[in-house]
Amino acid sequence: MLSARGAEQADQNVRRLQRLVPHLARALDASLKLGHLADGTRQLARVLQLMPNPALLLDGKGRITLANPAAESLLRTGDGLALDRDGGLRLAAALPAETAALSRALAQALAVASGTGTDLGGPLRLSRPSGAPPLLVLPVPLPPPAFALWEMREQARVLVLIVDSSAPSRAVAAAVQTTFGLTAAEARVAVLVGSGLSGPAAAAMLGISPSTVKTHLKRCFEKAGVHSQVGLARILGALPIDPTIDGKLN
Repeated sequence: MLSARGAEQADQNVRRLQRLVPHLARALDASLKLGHLADGTRQLARVLQLMPNPALLLDGKGRITLANPAAESLLRTGDGLALDRDGGLRLAAALPAETAALSRALAQALAVASGTGTDLGGPLRLSRPSGAPPLLVLPVPLPPPAFALWEMREQARVLVLIVDSSAPSRAVAAAVQTTFGLTAAEARVAVLVGSGLSGPAAAAMLGISPSTVKTHLKRCFEKAGVHSQVGLARILGALPIDPTIDGKLN
């Protein structure tokens, strides 16, 4: 309509456009409603629930939109990572330098996801107040939605993968404790010795005397029906482990 000829037909063209407006509005509405099905967010959420390691999804503002069971369990303990008032990630009782490093890592991943940045660091080690092995945190930028208008919806922009190296040991200890009626102390000794550590090494790791380890180990053998460290290792390796287990020993 910007040409002289178009200006002469402006009224006619407006009337034509007005007839299309309801259809265009319905098409736009349908696109927005179906966008969350086509951008992979729902599929990603399902995959997240099946992951044995803690994993989180963050939106464009760094807020948690979804956490799998392992991540929820970790956040409840507040051991290295916790929720802040805004639903973001923060370190619990950790070094201020690590809090700043975590913020920078998440900001870099969000910048890459939005297309405003290119630098992305590697895994971040976070200390834990409990004295457990450090967490390894890896923010992974997610690709943008295929349709720009889907940006109007809250979309997952960063996948945060967390490696808790102590989780498998806790899950095994909880399983062997339940299966054979071990005490918490006996279960901890069983896992360490069954994984190949010597009695003195297990004692040093647990902060107890070698004689106490020997006593616990004797009871573990009796309750599990084995007579050697090799036999104990075979039993531990055969136990089915639930990856979503909290791993708390009572």
